[in-house]
Amino acid sequence: MMSANTIAQQIKQLLSEGKYQQALQLAEQYGLTQTAQKIQALIYVEQASNDAENGNINQALTDLQNAQKLDPNLNLQPYFAYINVIQLINSAKEALKNDDYKTALNYLNQALQIAQQYPNKIKVTLIQQQIQTVQALQQIEKDINNANSELEKANFAEAYQYLQQALQLAQQYNISNKGLENVTTAVSYLAKIPAFPKPPQGEITLQKLQQYLQALESYFATASQYATEASRYYSGFSILANDYRRFQQVSSQLLSIVTLLVNAQNIAKQNNNSTSAIQSAINLIQQAQKQLQNVNANNTPLASLASSLSDVVQEMYTKYTAYKERGLRGRKASPDG
Repeated sequence: MMSANTIAQQIKQLLSEGKYQQALQLAEQYGLTQTAQKIQALIYVEQASNDAENGNINQALTDLQNAQKLDPNLNLQPYFAYINVIQLINSAKEALKNDDYKTALNYLNQALQIAQQYPNKIKVTLIQQQIQTVQALQQIEKDINNANSELEKANFAEAYQYLQQALQLAQQYNISNKGLENVTTAVSYLAKIPAFPKPPQGEITLQKLQQYLQALESYFATASQYATEASRYYSGFSILANDYRRFQQVSSQLLSIVTLLVNAQNIAKQNNNSTSAIQSAINLIQQAQKQLQNVNANNTPLASLASSLSDVVQEMYTKYTAYKERGLRGRKASPDG
């Protein structure tokens, strides 16, 4: 028969190896009631930890209460703290489901303060990493909001910078966000769109207007190409691509009209405002009038330009027809004079 000292040593060895059930059986076998109670208390503590990790908080608290009854001298404060930390972390996870980063950080910071009091029981670094991840998510949301604000103003390069920052943070903290990756790629194409052409300065001539419309047509064509490419990665940009295509069409129509007016001026001047030249110019102006009727520039950046051009066409038609009438009566003067 084993001595009491030998039994105590075996029980101690089993406990050190985490073999609580075997230690309990040995204690009960030799009638060591108090020792068996203490071992059962340790078993409850272990169950409490497992229950807490599995989300069974109420059962974990019951386990700790049972352990305390069996062994009042057992220090269970670290375990109660551990359960509290798990509750706070779970609350943070719920807040994150609603993208409520501020509330999630509040819960995690509370958990960190508790964990730092019991570093041997609770993994402080794990909570710190969770805090850093939530802070990264918070910054990512801020960067995305800033990017959206820049996109609304068509500041594509600035929007791309914000999205790049957001994507780098996501990659740094292993935050999987395929949507962010696609949008960033999409906006990278929009960022290649050149600056909007500057309108002509000083006295606005038809020749300056013609050059400006050529620049606009080229700009919208390029913008349409990049926006179409962007829409492959984010379908929402297909609307933008369609708008650019429409703007290109309108600018092309206006360019055609202005080209007719420039040709009308040139024909008249190059032929010394002869009657036949003036008639040819009037014919071109009438073509411009007809084409202008087919232009729908409403809700485009070209609306005011189209309106002004309509006035120019009418003014030229009035002047050239008046000059033609004067010429037929033998009085000549330049229609542009």
